[in-house]
Amino acid sequence: MTAAKRDRRPGDTGPAADRDINAQGQEGIYSGGPPLASLSPVLIAEITRLFNAGFWLLPLGLGDEGRKPALKFKRSDGTSPIGRHPLDLVIRKMQELGSSNYAVRLNGMLVVDIDTDTPEAHEYVARWFGASPVQTKTGKGVHHWYHFSGQKPPDDVRIPGIHIDFKAGPLELAAGPFAERQDGVHYWPLKGRLETLAALPEFVDRRPAVPEPEVIQYKGDKVAAGSRNRALYTRAIEYVTHIDTLDELVDDLLAYRNIHFDEPATVPDAEVRGVAKWAWGHRLNNTVWARRESGVIINRSIGDRLLAKPYGSDAFALYYMLKANHGHLPGKRFAVVPDAVRKSGLLNLCRNHIRAALDMLIDEGLLIRHPQTKPGQPCEFQLTGGVGREDIGESVSSYIVTQIGTHNNEGLAA
Repeated sequence: MTAAKRDRRPGDTGPAADRDINAQGQEGIYSGGPPLASLSPVLIAEITRLFNAGFWLLPLGLGDEGRKPALKFKRSDGTSPIGRHPLDLVIRKMQELGSSNYAVRLNGMLVVDIDTDTPEAHEYVARWFGASPVQTKTGKGVHHWYHFSGQKPPDDVRIPGIHIDFKAGPLELAAGPFAERQDGVHYWPLKGRLETLAALPEFVDRRPAVPEPEVIQYKGDKVAAGSRNRALYTRAIEYVTHIDTLDELVDDLLAYRNIHFDEPATVPDAEVRGVAKWAWGHRLNNTVWARRESGVIINRSIGDRLLAKPYGSDAFALYYMLKANHGHLPGKRFAVVPDAVRKSGLLNLCRNHIRAALDMLIDEGLLIRHPQTKPGQPCEFQLTGGVGREDIGESVSSYIVTQIGTHNNEGLAA
């Protein structure tokens, strides 16, 4: 054998093995290897930039939908992450699979994954976490990227019109910018771009903490001293979603003190008023939260009227859902997106039945529909406060405008 033949690279690739990794139809390292797919120069450049910036990347492309990792990133115990993969290995795996899909491993990061592209969902993220300056458009909504120093991400949010997942840590993945799934869904940069981990804002959950329930002690059938303060705060949150004014809440709490407290005279009126103002402030700020223990009050006449109509049970079910989620804040506007309502799993109605139920609630004077403010945006709705069509008038419109204008600085159309 000649020296030239002996020193020749396997498959006679020669210098060609050093050509651009994105070359169309590139052969494998050995002559019998499959041809490698061409990847977009934009995608190659982004993956290279992210790797050089220190991010941990993972090629995707396995499974029926091409969304499973093409490289191991967990050890056999499923809890220990494998270290960072080399750049050339990530790109080569994508080429071998003909995949333009890849993920960023969330080492030191958290992604807020908005799965419902609704105004309520975006407002929820902006209000409680602060919108990240780095956002990626997904097939369903938006990814917000943050730096994360915590131990565990928050629990996922599942309320009508708002589905949000939280992903964090090197064992979690989020699709990278310019990735393209096998079904044609792209992940486009929406705002900013991933520069470095240090450049991302720190994730902060500003939602009010829900304290663990304390056992209220009784002396006979009266709330005992030592538990009265807790009982008063608990009762204030229970009452505040069902009354119309602060004065009414104060009166109800004073009556509760007088009837149910041991030695009620030792709990001053001023203390009761202070608790009432605290609860009322949470109501105005839309931060009252009692989990699924919250009560929902619906006037009996409303139920009688709706349930007597054909398909009125659909309207009653929708009205209950709207009252449960929006009725605690007078004058609040909200969107009703039928597909989002259905996906939430809280209302088992088809799209057409939800629309028909909305029309019935409007006809009965229980709901107001406001016109679109921007093209492409859904209409906004507003509960009337539980009155019927015959009671709708200037007094209701004025009350709603006054309440919302007091604490949101937003005027509503009369």
